[in-house]
Amino acid sequence: MDNNVIGTGGSLRFVLPAERDERLQRMARVAFVAHARTYVVVNGFLIGVWALAGFGPFWPAWVILSWGLALVLHSMATFSRNSH
Repeated sequence: MDNNVIGTGGSLRFVLPAERDERLQRMARVAFVAHARTYVVVNGFLIGVWALAGFGPFWPAWVILSWGLALVLHSMATFSRNSH
């Protein structure tokens, strides 16, 4: 018998809070990785556009810095849960 299951009835499965928390942490990590990958791809694209436009003032910095702050906050929220 699975130690994480307190009972089953037909197709219904009862999950202990510890297992639910583990799943939520895993989902949060997956969401953060997707966010970080998107950040890198989009900002790489913007830097490419800036370069093709003639290397003028570095306007992608506004996006990189503001979105980077959001990414830092997301990482703090995601990985601070793992320390509990």
